[in-house]
Amino acid sequence: MPLTPDTQSSTQSVEDHHSDKMELEIDPKLRIRAFLDRVKGSVFAAYLGSNPEAKKDRLANQLHRTWYNVSRSLTRDDEAVIMHRNATHALTECTTFHPHQSVYCITMKELLSCFTFRDQHTLGAHTFSISSKQGKRKTMEDVCLAKGNLFAIFDGHGGVSVADYACRRVFEEIPQLIQTHSVYSAFDQIFKKINEEIKSNASLRCGSTALTWYIHPMTHEITLASIGDCKLGLCRRIDDKWTYIPLSSDRSWNHLKEALRAAYIKNEPSMVQEWCTSLSPTHLRFPNPMTGINCSRALGDHVLNEITAQIFEGNDFPGVLGVPKIAHFYAQKGDILVGSCDGVILTVKQLLERVERFADKPSIDLADIIVNDSLELGSTDNTTAIVVRFV
Repeated sequence: MPLTPDTQSSTQSVEDHHSDKMELEIDPKLRIRAFLDRVKGSVFAAYLGSNPEAKKDRLANQLHRTWYNVSRSLTRDDEAVIMHRNATHALTECTTFHPHQSVYCITMKELLSCFTFRDQHTLGAHTFSISSKQGKRKTMEDVCLAKGNLFAIFDGHGGVSVADYACRRVFEEIPQLIQTHSVYSAFDQIFKKINEEIKSNASLRCGSTALTWYIHPMTHEITLASIGDCKLGLCRRIDDKWTYIPLSSDRSWNHLKEALRAAYIKNEPSMVQEWCTSLSPTHLRFPNPMTGINCSRALGDHVLNEITAQIFEGNDFPGVLGVPKIAHFYAQKGDILVGSCDGVILTVKQLLERVERFADKPSIDLADIIVNDSLELGSTDNTTAIVVRFV
């Protein structure tokens, strides 16, 4: 059975649940129930099957199909299906893992109506602002850049060299690639290429999460590629109320596929349920809780993967994966797009309060407000935000 955190039944239940737009109480049991609903009869059947000798082989085959089918040839229709699915997953994952935020998010029904292109004559230009501050950290490891219709945030860890390198390569390659390839294909190719280049460069020994997006100048289609826990979300006024649309699928060790990979490598099946039901996912570290890494997906980190392979002999999977989640969405006039690293700690409610306050004040630097308020609220990390206004 496919290893996916969103089964058809769970997606339907989320849609029905969201349509009511009811405030949900913050209950730790909600996370556990949501996890069990997603994996019941599928993942445990594959991983915790009755035949212990066969379970690892079954999971290995699933993991190979899920992460390493790099030679497949995709049509434009295939790419659209994948991006549509990832955009839908971004919403269901946000409201499943953070049920108290669902009241501020777009409903599934509203989301499905937003994948079509509107009349281009109603579209205007877009403006953007960037803010990036070191905060209380001893070094600055965030790198961000915006040129034309291409935007990027790289959140380095263990140093800034990989973030610097990856940002430079994206802005060198993507403008040329999209002349002859789809944006999906361009993002897919460049991140594979960057990871291989980092692996062969002995001076690039650290890692970085990544968030890049391209805005089509005629249609305002947003195509994004995310690796790790940087976030991209769209704020839209619906029925005179600002609503949040999560566009990126954050990846940390409490997500099902990430926990499965870690459990497979360490051969500890109990990790799957323990990590997926964790109420403190940022505290989960691989391969060990003391010196491990809390990012399940990132560019680089090849030294850590090599060490992991030595510790857990016979393992043929990287602990930290550099595969992006690519999705798309169509922006409309009046939308406000917010991209940020994990140093931005505003809740969805707090973000929407600031968007509502300054939406009609284009001279206000909303990115700087988001960064400064995060630092004032206690963020101890490097903090970066890019805000795009569709006017």
